[in-house]
Amino acid sequence: MTGRPAGPPPARLVTMPVTAYVGDSDPAVSVPDVAAWAALTSADFDLRVPPGGQFSLIRDQEG
Repeated sequence: MTGRPAGPPPARLVTMPVTAYVGDSDPAVSVPDVAAWAALTSADFDLRVPPGGQFSLIRDQEG
């Protein structure tokens, strides 16, 4: 998933929970853009905003 959802809202929403991650200093995607994905599910939406940029979760796992 990248950025804000494009185009008109879908005719049907995702019916399962969605968890989205975005680094708080990601230069390519903003927190509000990722939060907009909440509109595409009828189930729970959980937004996680760890410190760091685009690949901070990968670097944390490697360290």
